[in-house]
Amino acid sequence: MLKSEIKNLNSNDLSTDAYIKRQQQDTENEQSQIESEVKELQRCTQALHSKVDTLQIDEKPWYQNASVLVSLLAVLVTVGLTSYNMYLQSVGIIQQEMKERQANVRTAVTKLVAARKENIILMQRANTSDRNQLDILINSQRQVLLEDAKALVDELGTGASTNTLLILGYELQTDSDFETAHSYYKQALKSARTEHLDRVVALRSLAGLRMIPNTGIADYKQGRDYWQQAINIQKNRNDEYGLFLLGTTYSNWGSTENMLGNKKKAIKLLRLADESYKAMDIKNPLRERALQTNNQKLDYIASPTASISVAQLIGAWKISYSSNYELSGNTLVTLSPDNSTLLIMGETMNRNGIVIQKLSGHGILIGSDSLRIEWQGAKMGVHGPEPLQGSTLLKKVGTNEFEGTVNILGTKPTKVKYTKNEESTKKA
Repeated sequence: MLKSEIKNLNSNDLSTDAYIKRQQQDTENEQSQIESEVKELQRCTQALHSKVDTLQIDEKPWYQNASVLVSLLAVLVTVGLTSYNMYLQSVGIIQQEMKERQANVRTAVTKLVAARKENIILMQRANTSDRNQLDILINSQRQVLLEDAKALVDELGTGASTNTLLILGYELQTDSDFETAHSYYKQALKSARTEHLDRVVALRSLAGLRMIPNTGIADYKQGRDYWQQAINIQKNRNDEYGLFLLGTTYSNWGSTENMLGNKKKAIKLLRLADESYKAMDIKNPLRERALQTNNQKLDYIASPTASISVAQLIGAWKISYSSNYELSGNTLVTLSPDNSTLLIMGETMNRNGIVIQKLSGHGILIGSDSLRIEWQGAKMGVHGPEPLQGSTLLKKVGTNEFEGTVNILGTKPTKVKYTKNEESTKKA
């Protein structure tokens, strides 16, 4: 019995040892597997480090990493080139729009000049009702063209040429819009590209405008300063065209001074013009014509019969009608931009002050004491404006008074009296 139990115990001991050995073996296998897995993990980690090193990803700041900087520079260059291309496209579009606007301005101004030319040619035709109607149509067309040209130039801004601005100033001055004309002349002076031509013409335009009496912007001192600036630019030129421009500047200034009643100064300036013209080549066709015109001015100013000075006519006048006391009128007399022509603008009102006639034209001095006005206009009828055409012959009867007759085509002559407004009688 005892032996049997001992045998069983021994058998159990053997089983226990085998179990322990198996457990140890399993533990060793697991440890080996773990070590193998650790080694594999270490290998993968090493491989990952290798790849990271290959990609040059490290702990350096981005601005110290060459590859990052190269990539960033490439992005910046791409963005810069794209922006520059967009800028060039934008500039190209702006330049194209500017060219189109300038072309539109040139077209409008060309049409405006053509209308002025048609009007001048028309004035040389005989006084007929057809001529009067054509004149009204041309003037209406000219007003529309002038407004279009002004709008286009204002839209263009500083891109308008000097010649365009001078033409618009001339047209506006002709219409007695002196303030706007002055603005365009100033712009022309500022934009002048050539010292001896554009700038001189702009200065002369400003000078003549500033020395028209009773315009609201008259400033004789400033006007004379403009004349002198134009003279200073030209006086050292000895070429043919330079001498012609200098003579023309002296001659126009002289005409302006004569208009203001300053005969001595006018004669002095006209003689300086004569000297400049005579210095030109005798074969130059401009020389003879310029001398002839200048001498006519000198002869007229020096004539003792020249009792009516242009300065006496410049200004605002009241009109009274002896045959119809219910009518009254106002007339504004100014000079053309080149100071060569008297421009007349007037209107007639009924007893209620309503304008019933609008007139415009030019004045011609006749002899020593008379003035003839050739005009055209419109009568405000029930069915719209009706064309009018006629002339007025006036004779001086007092210091600031003229009397005469109005002859309207198709009606009987009417006696009128012109009296200068008190504010217009101030000495220049």
